[in-house]
Amino acid sequence: MHISRITSSFDNQVHRISATVMGTEVWFESPDVELRPSAEAFASAFLIPSLHIAEALEIDQPLDPVWLSNIKNILPLASEWWGYSEILPRALVVSPSTETASDKIGLSFSGGADSLYSLLRYGRKIDYLVFIQGFDMKHDDFERLEFYRKSLDRIGETTGSKIIILRTNIREH
Repeated sequence: MHISRITSSFDNQVHRISATVMGTEVWFESPDVELRPSAEAFASAFLIPSLHIAEALEIDQPLDPVWLSNIKNILPLASEWWGYSEILPRALVVSPSTETASDKIGLSFSGGADSLYSLLRYGRKIDYLVFIQGFDMKHDDFERLEFYRKSLDRIGETTGSKIIILRTNIREH
């Protein structure tokens, strides 16, 4: 599974990152936060699908060695839990990240039982609740998003967490 041409853009107050995955554009966008292009972000999104089809994930941009080391620890779990072969992602180069880590905490948040449990039981303040439109619902289902947005905003106000809405077409891929 090949990932290439990772890019970013900013248009009409919306940040977008995109990549070509197996010849098709996959994107993530948000008006709520600046998105930076990252080989690790797309590689994370497509790691399990690549294992599912028993193909190596190939990225034409450098991967961070810490990320790659963490993936080496995840592969045995994927093998044990789902029977996947331990196929390590491949990149042209492995180079250390030059970005500074943040002390902020974000939670991928669907509003369901599991994410609510994680939010309430984590034990530390969650700075960002990240809802991804395009996983559980279609990326262009704005009517349903407005329904969700009311609940998300209320949860964010109650917990002091900022709501970030990401949209993606990854479900169609």
